[in-house]
Amino acid sequence: MFSVIVPLFNKADAVVSCIGSILTQSFEDFEIIVVDNNSTDAGVKRVEEEIQDKRIKLVYENKQGVSFARNFGVSLAQYNYICFIDADDIWMPHHLEELKKLIDHFPEANLYSNAYKIVETNGLERNTEAISTQTKPYWFPESQFFDCFIKADMPIHTNTICIPKHVFEQVGGFDVTITYGEDVLLWAKIFLLKKVLIGNYIGAVYQRNAQNRSDIPHKLLKELPVIKKYEEIYGQNTEWQKASKKYKAFIAKHLFLTLMSNIKNGTLKDARIIFYDARIYALHSKLRLFIAACLAFTPVVLSKFLLKFLMRLNMVK
Repeated sequence: MFSVIVPLFNKADAVVSCIGSILTQSFEDFEIIVVDNNSTDAGVKRVEEEIQDKRIKLVYENKQGVSFARNFGVSLAQYNYICFIDADDIWMPHHLEELKKLIDHFPEANLYSNAYKIVETNGLERNTEAISTQTKPYWFPESQFFDCFIKADMPIHTNTICIPKHVFEQVGGFDVTITYGEDVLLWAKIFLLKKVLIGNYIGAVYQRNAQNRSDIPHKLLKELPVIKKYEEIYGQNTEWQKASKKYKAFIAKHLFLTLMSNIKNGTLKDARIIFYDARIYALHSKLRLFIAACLAFTPVVLSKFLLKFLMRLNMVK
């Protein structure tokens, strides 16, 4: 029924709990493909020694990135429905069972997803902020794709989705040419196919405070290559062109995330450069932009102090 892909890179402290949350699913017809991404810690050893289950397949790839690892895992999958979970996150006990119900009732969907919770960097757990107020499984309106990214949390996450294998292959899988934003880019491609089904069961916990989980790699802090990917889609898609204002706010949010990662890394010079990019002024929240400006144009020591204070108040993420 399900092939579960788990990319692994230096997550020795978390991977056993992650796989344990899969093995304790109420629905048991699945395989687990753990793709080690050239880990240097004891993660692989812990999987081999502490977990004994014939449904687990451990394979290796030579550190070509998480997108390649996920795609490689899918290429080995023997089942038609593909799920993903990062090695430092966990599933709730009925995640696969609830996905199975969605599939049984709506076999025509191109993507299925349960809801999820987030553990923030300050350790606080929260439900996702949603645009939709639906309490039952619903077809996600593609018109809300931009709104969710701009104003709230995406209704889906890599840890919650289930994609028919033929759909994954149709859209080309995760883009291996980018190292940040590859997940949302994949969802965007699938959303354009329509028929995205969202359930309300909280099926996963996304650990933003997990060890080794970073925002944006240092080498990408001036411009995100994923933005150019979206520009290519925009140029070819009339529906996106009709939603031009929302699309611009969507791109502005990506620039804002780049800006905030620069601030968190103390590279304030690069953060200030982003304010000279006119596209960022389409950001939905002018307050957040104002806060970012205050942090960017403040001496580094004071900026880091203010950032920690604001993160504790959950005013910035």
